[in-house]
Amino acid sequence: MWLSDIKAFSTNISTTSLLNHVEKDHKMSFSSKSVEESTKSLHDYFATERTVPSSNKTVVKFILIRDLVLLCCRDLLPFNLVDGQGLRDFLEKYKVSAVDDLPHRTSISRALTTVYTDCKSWLVDHVRSNCPATVAVTFDGWSDKYRRRNYVTLTLHYVNKFYELINLTLSTSHFPDRHQAKVILPFIESLLDTFRLSQKKIYMVTDAASNMKATCNLGSYENISRVGHALHNLVNVDGFRQTESLNGLVKKVKNIVKALRYRTDEFEKLTKDQALLAAEISEWSEVLLEDDDDDEAEELLQALFHPVKMIR
Repeated sequence: MWLSDIKAFSTNISTTSLLNHVEKDHKMSFSSKSVEESTKSLHDYFATERTVPSSNKTVVKFILIRDLVLLCCRDLLPFNLVDGQGLRDFLEKYKVSAVDDLPHRTSISRALTTVYTDCKSWLVDHVRSNCPATVAVTFDGWSDKYRRRNYVTLTLHYVNKFYELINLTLSTSHFPDRHQAKVILPFIESLLDTFRLSQKKIYMVTDAASNMKATCNLGSYENISRVGHALHNLVNVDGFRQTESLNGLVKKVKNIVKALRYRTDEFEKLTKDQALLAAEISEWSEVLLEDDDDDEAEELLQALFHPVKMIR
């Protein structure tokens, strides 16, 4: 399914102009469908067809831009992918027509908001229609390593009517405020309201951080601490750090790993030098075994010893 080929719309939003447009210009008619029928799975939403079902060049270009946005987002690729000669050569090799019609990266960037809005709309409808009465959510704060900006991510987990565990990421949002319970709680509850989860029985799964526990207590939510976080504290805090010999060993191993990771070029060069030296020794050994002249053999030995001494 192409992102622009969504063939069912909610009646409680302003879609009259959109319906009129697709019926008039694209000869498409729409029947009333339930949300469950029109949003079967996220995989179906992202699935694409081999050909674009439209002869309108503008529509084809618009669909191409939106699908390229999905490609970049799903595989974490930069938007300037379309500017590279590699992609164009690939398309030409496999006989993809109209290579020059690839959109500019700025066009893809502008289409990102549209794709985000469509995906979020789908996700909201999907959650509202399929969530049972009892669900679990997780949330935590984190910082990116590049700009050091703070974010909060909220995930949803529930078992559907087929007894399958469903895991969904509902939001990853910039969170500039201090990570205090009185600030975090309204933020989380606003997200729950967006997906109409506020009236459900909610179990909040968090780490053992005091601000996360305080957030759950402040909102009177049942809080479950993550087992992984507890095991981490047991092994690293109460285990290694409290055992002097293990703590020292771990530090040494970390230093070795750090050296190997950040001095890769030096180790590769050393390995290459050792391989060249071994080959040279083998070559000179064969010459010495075949040579009966003691004086010449002595000169060869000195020549062989010199590079060994320099490397040592």
